[in-house]
Amino acid sequence: AADAGATVIVTYFSGIVDPLDRVRLGGYPGAFRELLGVRVEEFAPMTEADSVEIDGITGPARVSTWHEEIDLTDAVAAARYLGGDFAGAPAITRAPRGAGEAWYVGVELDAGARARLLEAIAQRGPAGGLEIVTRRSAGDEYVFLINHGDTETTVPGTGTDLLDGSVHEGKITVPAGGVRVVASAR
Repeated sequence: AADAGATVIVTYFSGIVDPLDRVRLGGYPGAFRELLGVRVEEFAPMTEADSVEIDGITGPARVSTWHEEIDLTDAVAAARYLGGDFAGAPAITRAPRGAGEAWYVGVELDAGARARLLEAIAQRGPAGGLEIVTRRSAGDEYVFLINHGDTETTVPGTGTDLLDGSVHEGKITVPAGGVRVVASAR
């Protein structure tokens, strides 16, 4: 999904157990480590009286209830802790993935900070200026690609463009300001 242009947002305590409720080994967020490009070894719940400040994509924000120390493996920090045990470490991360991106929120945000985060992510728009929407029907898949940018963009994909009949094998190139509607059998 992210490789095809989606924006994925995962919060703390996600992907920890498998479908049989068994804890995934190797660090957290378990099933999403590779997608998110992060690894968490320890959780750090806080008491009601405790809090720590972060700053970055949310603007300054005070977080309480939950925070964790995040190690970046293939992501960048979008917000960092300003103090406390994890001072300077990432609190929120972003990992570019193909035409999209994956975000990890390792803190409990209050409603205002959460709204600022979601607004900032939404304002970023489609990664690279490429908007991708996929629709499926009766065994067929239709991918609508709209390049809002000033440069040609290429994404992984295979199929036939319904607008101009061009066939794409393994990659789809969308010209600057261009549109493609690609059909492929699933």
